[in-house]
Amino acid sequence: MNALQILKNSGEREDFSIMKLQNSLVACGLEPARAKEISAQIKQKCSQGYSTKKLYRLARKLIKKESRVLASRYSMTKAISELGPDGFHFEKFICAIFNQQGYRATTNISLKGKCVEHEIDVKAVGEKTILCECKFHNNPNSKNDVKTSLYVNARAEDLRNNSQNSFHEFWLVSNTKFSKDAITYSNCVGLKLLGPNAPKKQALSELAIKTKVFPVSVLTTLKKSQAKYLIQNDCLLVSQLVKNQQFFEGLELSQEQKGQILNEAENLLK
Repeated sequence: MNALQILKNSGEREDFSIMKLQNSLVACGLEPARAKEISAQIKQKCSQGYSTKKLYRLARKLIKKESRVLASRYSMTKAISELGPDGFHFEKFICAIFNQQGYRATTNISLKGKCVEHEIDVKAVGEKTILCECKFHNNPNSKNDVKTSLYVNARAEDLRNNSQNSFHEFWLVSNTKFSKDAITYSNCVGLKLLGPNAPKKQALSELAIKTKVFPVSVLTTLKKSQAKYLIQNDCLLVSQLVKNQQFFEGLELSQEQKGQILNEAENLLK
């Protein structure tokens, strides 16, 4: 009997991995035993060529029955990709993650290398100084290939070769995956990666969940258009929405709807 294959967004097929699915469910907060049960339910409903998009929707639907908070966590990667269309809000999001860990993070810093001047997307100063190049892609299938790692590392080396610059690490941060060669090269030269499939526990969604830095697009009680409105009006994070409820103005919500959103938001931040 042929192995069950899943159709990826890129058009490629891959073998269905129940362990990969279980791990993703546990990562969002489900108990391992319950994650195993839900994974088995999902596998039963999958047929040959079932798309990853359908798989995600089915999993999220079943998780949502357990808890809206867990469903929000499960959709973190997708929610991060809704911070576009440009990279400005993504950079702010990365800053927030660093700030939550005790760093002082800022965006759009100019630093002179040995040869040329460089625009740095994020600079975080704390127990160490970290510089980041952020790559935001609107297409979730866009991969960061080895050419991107080569380019970013060349910038890092030019900055290191100017003795006036002092930093400990240079990071390549993205909302989409890195190619195998990009990961291999980055590990070899000491370029840190932060993204969906970054090695050594540097998965972006997991770090965001750990630090409780949630974009408003993660809330299941918000429509996509409402989340977009909030982001465009500088309410990027769930924590901002809870602290300043004036952001609700313009959404035309009933008190009941507002209460449901706040309830989910507050539970997410606990």
